[in-house]
Amino acid sequence: MLPPLRKFASLSREERLLLCTSAVLLCACRALLAVVGLDRARRVVALLVAISPPFGGVEDPEHVAWAVACANAYLPGSGTCLSQAVVGAALLAAHGYPATVRLGVAKPGAAVEAHAWVEREGTVVVGELSDLDRYRRLSSWTVDP
Repeated sequence: MLPPLRKFASLSREERLLLCTSAVLLCACRALLAVVGLDRARRVVALLVAISPPFGGVEDPEHVAWAVACANAYLPGSGTCLSQAVVGAALLAAHGYPATVRLGVAKPGAAVEAHAWVEREGTVVVGELSDLDRYRRLSSWTVDP
């Protein structure tokens, strides 16, 4: 058995379901962001989370962060921080954890860089960067359970 499949098989049923749900939502979110933009993508992802199969309660919000990061790492193409933030916040809210999505920009020279991340109770749970403090916050929204 291939190592990634062996790892997947060793996960609990709830972990496998959370990981697969994260992967499906990330694919959908990537496509939606490209076609309909952020506002509609957020609404559709929230709807998809609401109708997704129930999975056991997530006891630690970091578990959602793990699932989103792991799914993103195994999906083809380059996933953006924005798609990860939208999906992460929606999954956190679905499990009863309010979350805030933040959008920021940095200008480290001539180029402008943007980043999206998710905070819960003031702590970054999705999109952590070692130099996150260099990003000036432009926008944010809260996703409630």
